[in-house]
Amino acid sequence: MVGQEDLLRIYFNEAEEILDSLFEDFDNLKEILPELDLEIINNIIRKFHTLKGNSYSIGYMKIGDVFHKLEDAFVKIRDGKTSISEKLVFDTTSILMKIKENIESLSSSKEMRDDNVDIDVQITDEGESAREEKKAIDVRRSEIDETKQSIAQIEKFKEEIISKSPDIKEIIESIEQQELIKIKKLTDEGKTVLLSFVKFSMDEDFDIGTREVMENIKKQGFEVVSIFTRVDGDNIIFNFIIVPNKENFDISQLQRIAKTYVIWREKKTVAKTQGQKLTLRVGIDDVERIMNIIGDMVTAKNALQSSLNRVIETTKIFESDQRIRDSLDEITRRMRELQDIILEVRMIPISEILKGIVRDIQTTAVQTGKIVEIEQKWGNIEIDAEIARKIRNSLLHIARNAVAHGIEDPDERIRKGKNPKGRINLTAEKKGGYTIIQISDDGKGIDPEKVVSKYLEWVKNFPELMKKFGAKEEDFKTPDGKWIKEKVYEILFLPGFSTKETADKSAGRGAGLDEVKKEIESLKGKVEITSEKGEGTSFTVKIPTAKIIVEVVIFLWKGKKYAVPLSSIIRSEVFYPESEAIVTKKIQGRRVVSASGREIPLVTIDEIIGNEKTELPDDKFLLLILEGEGKNTEVGLIVEEIFDIKDSVMKNFDEDMIKIRGISAIIEEIGADGRKEIVPVIDVLKIPTLINI
Repeated sequence: MVGQEDLLRIYFNEAEEILDSLFEDFDNLKEILPELDLEIINNIIRKFHTLKGNSYSIGYMKIGDVFHKLEDAFVKIRDGKTSISEKLVFDTTSILMKIKENIESLSSSKEMRDDNVDIDVQITDEGESAREEKKAIDVRRSEIDETKQSIAQIEKFKEEIISKSPDIKEIIESIEQQELIKIKKLTDEGKTVLLSFVKFSMDEDFDIGTREVMENIKKQGFEVVSIFTRVDGDNIIFNFIIVPNKENFDISQLQRIAKTYVIWREKKTVAKTQGQKLTLRVGIDDVERIMNIIGDMVTAKNALQSSLNRVIETTKIFESDQRIRDSLDEITRRMRELQDIILEVRMIPISEILKGIVRDIQTTAVQTGKIVEIEQKWGNIEIDAEIARKIRNSLLHIARNAVAHGIEDPDERIRKGKNPKGRINLTAEKKGGYTIIQISDDGKGIDPEKVVSKYLEWVKNFPELMKKFGAKEEDFKTPDGKWIKEKVYEILFLPGFSTKETADKSAGRGAGLDEVKKEIESLKGKVEITSEKGEGTSFTVKIPTAKIIVEVVIFLWKGKKYAVPLSSIIRSEVFYPESEAIVTKKIQGRRVVSASGREIPLVTIDEIIGNEKTELPDDKFLLLILEGEGKNTEVGLIVEEIFDIKDSVMKNFDEDMIKIRGISAIIEEIGADGRKEIVPVIDVLKIPTLINI
């Protein structure tokens, strides 16, 4: 029997899916304005109707009423009683964003009623007189937009052809726009398009030669659609855009006549009843459980491998040794395949999150009276769906702050000699196993003096924090009087601190960056600020792309097990105090080792976890050179011995473990006694910060 909780889960999943598709519909509408696409309008009406019915059936009456009003408004547009406009599209998108935020809030709290939902639906027609007044401008703008759109489409089409035929990139780039338009028209009609070319010397009679080539192309069952030429030194190259007259054509015969490439192949359509891919809606919680089971399987497999190794060593059964290892290797391969499948299910395009951030920036700009230009670049990056869901609010907070508190008013920007239109860059890139998202603006920047002044006034109520973090302005400056910006920016992440006196509707009081940092760090990520007063601010968020099985090195220190990801180890060295190959010395109270022409600070687990410096062992020890974050942040981790190297699944901390500094996650091991052991994973990225290097 389906319970209320199951119905809510289905409702939330479907609402999120439909709302995301509605945002795409409105993006498509904006591209064709002021024209009206009835197919898009009807799709929007159907989706509003579905969301209305689903909301009413689950008991969310206020949300249902909102969708009812939106449905009525777009029925009037479809029936010609109201016209479509940029303002109407913008207003509707803003309402949908508010609905999505409310539904996400209800999803988190699993509330059975939506009494606290308050969304004002105001969608107005601009009026007949305003429409007539804008008509001439709209026509001109439409012509300009159509030209721009055509150029953009052709450029995109050219890039697509190059991606399919990189060998002839230079030829494709030399094709004139009018020829590309012809090629695109052919591909839009579903035709296969080929490009043939022959080279003639300027001294040859290339007119006769060209006619002969064309006749031979036609004899092979191809039609010459267009010809264009280009000069190459003392030669002239004739290019033929051709299409086959029959479905099954032989390019090998054509190659004897002229060098030929298929630059676009006809897309085959398959009946929906044949080979149609079925989709199954699975909750992220269910996928999370499967990932945890895979983690338990990895732990059990590792325990089995250790036990079998001990049995083989004791019983000396060498004949079956290799067969056992082969079987375990096969299990490992299969588990990795299963992991890859689950990861693929979990992954979503990062654009699904970032497009929403762009819309929110546009809405916030209108609300605050700012003029903002958004530059966006993120490519085809995918990210774990659960990580994306958790990070969305943090990115929204940063983006809204960039508009509300970063970008100046147009008049102020003009007084400062800036363009009245502010600029916000939203970018994402993959680096190793991480996704790096950056939100930057060219606004007023962060004023260290203002931040510290506000902090010193605020921190008087928190004497313990004052002792720990700083009690006077000099605590935030170098001996020569320069601001230590990294420490100043840390103030902004203190719980409850804000530089704003009063709240505003777009981004609050500026408080909440502590929650942003807490959320990002809970995902084993980090957030950094760079800023220049008067020039702008940049927030960089680095988060894992996915939850994955990673290879870890388990080592011993004072009899206890710890782990670090194998990928973070640059190299390892066995160190003997009398060794001449590796020399240690003290610099400013810290022991460092000279290796590969660099001085690398040495650190122990005691200092990482307990902030207690300990002397190096008197006898030999193992040195792991770890790669930290940024430049010159390698550290030498002192360990007693390597216990094991194996695949493990990183897991989040429990409430007690999260209190331990320097720990980013845990892995589980089965000990020699058969009991489960918890092994802390060292947060390699934080080591330089923790030991103040």
